[in-house]
Amino acid sequence: MNQIRQEELNESVRNVYWLDKRTIYDGTSSNIGWYGLLLIVYKFFGFDIHTAKHVRLFMHLFFFIIPLLLVLRCFFPVKQALILLIITCLSPTILYMNTLQTSYGVDLTYIPFCILLSISVRPEKKMEFALLSMILWFTAMIASMSYPPFLLYLPFLFIVYLMTIRKERKRPSNSTGILLISLTAFVLPLLTAFLYLKDFSILLKDPISGDGIFRGGGGLTLDSTYFKASLKSTLKDLFISGNTYYFEIQNVEFSNPIVAIAVIVVLSGSVFLLFKRKDYRIPLLLAFFLLWISLLLPNLSKGLPGIRRCTGLILSFYCLFILFIHSIMAGSEKSRNIRFIGIIICVLFLGHHTGAYFKNLTHFNKLSAYSDITWFTVKGVPRESLKYWATQSDGKNPDIYLKCIEADSNLPLPCRYAEIYAAITGYRKWNNMENRPVFGYDLSTKKFIPLSIKLWEEYYFPH
Repeated sequence: MNQIRQEELNESVRNVYWLDKRTIYDGTSSNIGWYGLLLIVYKFFGFDIHTAKHVRLFMHLFFFIIPLLLVLRCFFPVKQALILLIITCLSPTILYMNTLQTSYGVDLTYIPFCILLSISVRPEKKMEFALLSMILWFTAMIASMSYPPFLLYLPFLFIVYLMTIRKERKRPSNSTGILLISLTAFVLPLLTAFLYLKDFSILLKDPISGDGIFRGGGGLTLDSTYFKASLKSTLKDLFISGNTYYFEIQNVEFSNPIVAIAVIVVLSGSVFLLFKRKDYRIPLLLAFFLLWISLLLPNLSKGLPGIRRCTGLILSFYCLFILFIHSIMAGSEKSRNIRFIGIIICVLFLGHHTGAYFKNLTHFNKLSAYSDITWFTVKGVPRESLKYWATQSDGKNPDIYLKCIEADSNLPLPCRYAEIYAAITGYRKWNNMENRPVFGYDLSTKKFIPLSIKLWEEYYFPH
């Protein structure tokens, strides 16, 4: 909490404030599932510059850790389930993204909860079946509206859902009704956004940027040169070190050569199981398809590449890893050598992830290249800096004046006002404080002008 990055300000402050005014900043800022959740929290529990960090921590516990443990307990004894849970939870990628106040990687937070619901439905219990189906598909849409990579999981989630129903060997008598209920629950968040926003068309496609919901600032390209460079950057994020936009991490998922060999063993073993074990074939096929889709499709998108767009790779690998370990541990007692291989692989991942955790932790307090140093360092740390701006007064005039100047020349700078304006106004509004006008220094007119959302809607200030 010693700093706040520009995208964190955008995703957890500015865009939430714009949504509070029933609009969005622009088509790129279209992850309204995440903004809507934060807006509800801010309205009911108040706002602090780092509240979004606590929200992600809460979500990680109740949507990721607990559901994942419950899913693992369906297939493993307690001790084995706990070991696999710890290995997965120590994933450097998941841990790092969960510290950000953006929506990056929130798809990985939601998916264990959705998987748990999909394998828990029981058609013979009609009320429970309907309720769980509604929650599942409502959550799936919220997750998709929070971070677009979740869209890649929807077909696989639906297949798992159907497989669970089929396993009961009983066709639900009200299947059509359940389907309609599930579909309604699925489209409800999108319909709510349509009714809530003053101009839903900007969310669908921003006329200025061409961006919109379910794609953010990305767009498909068939340029092979770009695809190769993007793929290379993504693989480097996995096996060498963080090198892409906002992925500032030293020790990545498979940065140790020995662990990279363990990855090859898991993938090779999974391919072997695919051909030899019919009982594992469907889940393995789903995991492999997701692996390839997550590797290919996001790297065909324009803009900034990297693992933040290819989070499905993390999900698909850990699915393969868990299936591979299950096939080994569920074998007969005679297969002690094979079991030993499984134990060694678990030890390697556990050792690497634990070491990576402490090594990455030592780099955590270093100032990020993306850190805001204009507004949120005037009092040392972001929390105190925001409090200073939001409560400043000369004792006579209650208005708040914002002007950033160059330290040496004492001359005004072309500063971004959208984030600090949203932070100040949101801070006072969501904490039930009296509203106070906020003025920014306009370099064009050489005067202080009252700040409002309209200035950005009309592009008086650049986005």
